[in-house]
Parts: sequence; structure tokens; C-alpha cells
Amino acid sequence: MRRPLPPLLLLLAAAFLSACSGTQEPSLPTLLLVGVERAGQAQLALLEDLRDTDAPPTAPRLQLVEGSARDLRAPAVSLDLTDRNVSRDTAWVLTRSVSGSGAAAQVTSYLYRFAVSQIDPRAPSAFRQLEEVLLVDGSDPGAGVLGAVGREGGGLICPREVRSSRTGAYLLVLDDPRACVPDTAGFAAVWLVRTSDWTARQLEPGNDVLAVPPHTDQAPTAEAERGYFLVGAGSESQVYAVDFEEERADPLTGPLLPADRDLVVDLAANGSLLVALTEDGLAWLDLAGVEQTGARTRSLDAPRRVVADQFGVLRQLIVWDDLLVGLHDDVEDEVVPGSDRDTYRFTAAAGVIDAERSWGYLVGQGEALIVDLLTSLGEAGSLRDNVARLSVPELELPSAGGRLLSVISWVRSAEPPPAP
Repeated sequence: MRRPLPPLLLLLAAAFLSACSGTQEPSLPTLLLVGVERAGQAQLALLEDLRDTDAPPTAPRLQLVEGSARDLRAPAVSLDLTDRNVSRDTAWVLTRSVSGSGAAAQVTSYLYRFAVSQIDPRAPSAFRQLEEVLLVDGSDPGAGVLGAVGREGGGLICPREVRSSRTGAYLLVLDDPRACVPDTAGFAAVWLVRTSDWTARQLEPGNDVLAVPPHTDQAPTAEAERGYFLVGAGSESQVYAVDFEEERADPLTGPLLPADRDLVVDLAANGSLLVALTEDGLAWLDLAGVEQTGARTRSLDAPRRVVADQFGVLRQLIVWDDLLVGLHDDVEDEVVPGSDRDTYRFTAAAGVIDAERSWGYLVGQGEALIVDLLTSLGEAGSLRDNVARLSVPELELPSAGGRLLSVISWVRSAEPPPAP
């Protein structure tokens, strides 16, 4: 069953459709920000989607932008954009390396800020590093933005995810020790980082924070903007809302997210819906207070990640595990593991949805999967009919703990210079 779009989103959807109707100028090429590794050097690079460009028909659809690789101190593990619903002008990239194991493990993590707007793929000098900030230093526990503060009660700090406020004035960083040392007894935490002076504090409450990514809604006004993260409440999951101006977090009033706290593996937002991917399916809560459901939708048996259109124009959700990619037409459409209708065999490291162009992009080792989201599965017949699997040799991905690491997001390229 499809859920109706709110009026504002209907207007935005109409704008997107009119942009595809041929009544406007051709759209600008899409550039994908992707975490890669070359000869042991971690990098952030650009791939250009050559569809709808003047590239020769024989050219590969995805192509590395020459001269776009930017070195990082460690593999990228998370990425978010400022003003992601409009200008998408800067990217925050979280990197992390782990040396040693068990109680001797040392974690070093950096945050990078990159300029990512108005990039000319023929000369990508506008894609440049703006900041490099140390969060924690494995060889000096008191160094870095988070290391200088230290966890309440001590313990290993392992930055895993970053989410930005609309302007980038504040960041939410998920700290999950088990992502670095799986057998540690350390619990997850969420840090609120103020980037104007690079100060940080651990948000409450105590040791009940769930180890899933936070979400920032990037509302257009500072008064309305909120961040969200999950906290265990008995056997269920409580949503906490972060007020950036007040620099505090409080439990959201109203119903709980109907997801077993011990089964939640990932969190995404689809418009006003906060969607939890769990070991027994999808569960969601309407942050607008319009509707809440305790129903669960079947998904993959051992899911790892879920991505959605955060602005809510597209209702599809892409999920994946170690072997399969699945597509939900909406939160109430189930994915049957192994079904030809809604799964496809592909090992994904990272994924993103571009709602303006109705494409989903997933990257794997030396290849990419592009999902056509303009056509629903009910109309296409099966996910196999909606995907293009491409060989992309430049996608050399690092790995840790037997799993591939990467990040991905999209921006639009610059306007081409006028013809001479």
C-alpha cells in the first residue's frame, strides 16, 4: 500500500517531474562522492554518471573524474552533506583506522570537510579539502576533539557515523566501540560537536543509546531543525530529539518506535518517517505525529543497511545484507529474501538515493549497481528489470573485519562554460 505524500512534497515531486518533461534545459551531470583505496592509500574520489551527457554511446556510464582523488588518513566510514535538500555544498567525511585488537586496540579518527559544489568534472579543482580535524588519536588518548573530553566512565572511543545540521554548525557523531572491537563491553554514545570552536559533549542518556546512525532533518530554520537518535526503553526503542540551539537532547513525546531494541541494525528517514531496519523487518514512526504503526514489514533475513530518500519525495527503500540487495516500494511493501521480484544478488558496501533523478546507486568491489526508482516493482515485474550492473575498475574498496568499506553521496556538476 502506498502512503499519500504531504502537500509540500507533492509540489516538490511535481517540480521534479516537470524537470524531466523536456520543457527545461538539459540537467547537469551527476557526480558521486565515493570512498576508495589505491595502493593502500585511502581516498575520496568522484565518479561521473555520463547518462544524459554528450559522452559517446560506447563510453561507460560511470567514469572516474580524472584528477579528483583526494587522500585521506584512513578509510572513509561515513559521509553527510550540508544543506542536503538544496545546495549540497559541503561534505563531512568521517575516517577511522584501528590498530591492535582487544584491550590493546587503538583507534584514530579524523573528520574532513570538503567543498563539493560547482565542480567541473573536466577540471575538478573546486572539489577541495577545507578542514581536517582530529577526533581521537590511538597513540594519545587525550588528543582530539572527542579524546580531550573522554567518555563518561572512560573507555574506547570509536567514531562510526556522522550527521550534519543544515549549515554544518553542529554534527552528531555515533560512537560505537563494538564497531572497532566486536567483543568489547563498551556501549554506544552520541556526541554533539560544535564546529565553530570544535567542542564536544556526550549526549545523555547513559548507556542505553542504540548503536545505529543518528538522523538530522536539516529543517530550513534553526528553530525547527532537530537531530534524532534511538535509546532503549524496556524492550522497545525511544526516539530522542536533539535541539541544536539549546545543545540538548530529550525523549520525544508520544509513542515509541515499535522496534525491539536488541534487533535494530540501522536507521534512516523517509520524509517524516523514521524507519528502523531490524532483524525481523522494517518498523517506523511518523515524526510529524500524523500516524504511527506497530506493524512490521518483512525484509532480508540478516540485513545490514537501509537507505531512503530523506526528503520523502520517493517512497522506496533499498536494503542490503552481505549477499543481496532488496527493494521496498514503500515501508509497507515486503521484501522476500531470495525472491526474483524484489531482491538481486550484489555485495554492496554503500548506497544512496538521488530522488531528483530517481536513481539508487550502490557500490561494491570493482562494480556498481544502479537502481531505476522511477518504475515501481509492481509495474516492472522484478528488481532485475530495474537495475544496471556496471563494471567500475576504479572502485577499489578497502575492507575491515571481512567487510568492504566505502561511502557514497551525490552532487550536481557545475554549469558548463559558454561556447566560444
